[in-house]
Amino acid sequence: MILLKQALRGAKQEGAETELYSVAGKNIRACDGCWACFGKDKCHINDDMQILYDKMLGSQGIIFGTPIYVYSMTGQAKTVLDRMTALSAPDRNLANKVGGVIVVAGSIGLIDAAKDFYYMMVMRKMVPANLVGVYASKKGDA
Repeated sequence: MILLKQALRGAKQEGAETELYSVAGKNIRACDGCWACFGKDKCHINDDMQILYDKMLGSQGIIFGTPIYVYSMTGQAKTVLDRMTALSAPDRNLANKVGGVIVVAGSIGLIDAAKDFYYMMVMRKMVPANLVGVYASKKGDA
């Protein structure tokens, strides 16, 4: 969270409107693989992801961030990536939005998580801008 806040502070200094949206504590259910979002252009699961969809669609850029727990991104981060399949429709997509990634790890897992975010951005036709990967052994080291 420390690096995300610093990145948003820098963006704000350059004149951008920013918002930190944490999925921790939100009701975001796992994708059920129904693929209804391809036919209806919207995910049928009614939870807090609907709010996040609107925030992402209304933005010009998105910085994704996650710590690495047990050699991978958090479960919440992976759920968000899975649910972003619903943002593939011609009128509900992230095409040409700038994307960045911040990943913090204690050991292995950083590169795999960064790759997964990068692939998601490419699949959603976003413009991958930058990646920050940091190794930190305890909170605040980054």
